[in-house]
Amino acid sequence: MLKYKPEKLKKVPSTLSEEKMELELFKIQQELELDVKKETKQVLKFIDSEEDKDNFDENHKALYAKIIEVGNSI
Repeated sequence: MLKYKPEKLKKVPSTLSEEKMELELFKIQQELELDVKKETKQVLKFIDSEEDKDNFDENHKALYAKIIEVGNSI
């Protein structure tokens, strides 16, 4: 989360109780997951041809890495 939502994390007060802190972090995690899903749908929407599919892996390594990182941060 720190890599993709640092501004959101900075806004969470460090004085929160453990329960409220977990809730705030959960909200940020959910927002991040939704952002990644939207980004993925946008990218996949433009795959029309076989050539696009062949080029997808090479052109979207950063998106793959983001999906993996966000999925592993749960």
